[in-house]
Amino acid sequence: MAESFVSTGTGPKLASDAISIDLDGKSHSVHRQHVIAVQPEDGEQIGHDAGQVLAVSLKDTDGTGSAEMNVDGSGTAVKFDYVVAADSSLVVDEIVVWLRDAGATFTAIKFGDLAALTTGITIAVYDDAATPALVATWFATLKDFGDLLALGFEFEPAAQLVADCARFRFKLERAGGRPVIPAGYRIRATVADNLTGLDELRVGIVGRLFS
Repeated sequence: MAESFVSTGTGPKLASDAISIDLDGKSHSVHRQHVIAVQPEDGEQIGHDAGQVLAVSLKDTDGTGSAEMNVDGSGTAVKFDYVVAADSSLVVDEIVVWLRDAGATFTAIKFGDLAALTTGITIAVYDDAATPALVATWFATLKDFGDLLALGFEFEPAAQLVADCARFRFKLERAGGRPVIPAGYRIRATVADNLTGLDELRVGIVGRLFS
């Protein structure tokens, strides 16, 4: 029997072979195809370009393009976005919250060294008309470190990084898969409190883009 292949979307081929099995006292040749099933975010296993990997901070929408979220949003809320390109979809792997606050004593009832926020930082997905499109358990309003921990964020305290810093990493996988954000949609963090007392605050996303 001739050898055959399954070709993946980017060109690499998965081989096949033939084996013999005995059935009802007779030998039969069976053609066996080798297939690998992977999650979209693990596409590098079948040849996806490493350039599709995305690790980016949300940027403000007022034209400055700043990723720094230690702003005063108590009067007018400040929005920070990542917009999925028109020709792509985004598989979201995790959300990362990075904070630096000199002299802070990090506890569950504070946000850095600030008291629990009054309104909180809201993280959500919006559609291409900037209308809320998806609110899931991993997109929520964060008022203190306890909110981050309750949502399942992995906390890396200052002792593991550098002094006065904390990083929360939240894996987004649910039921064996990760969320896919369509082209034109945006992941947005909205600051509606005065966070100028923090030295640094960023919210980032890690994932993989697909055309």
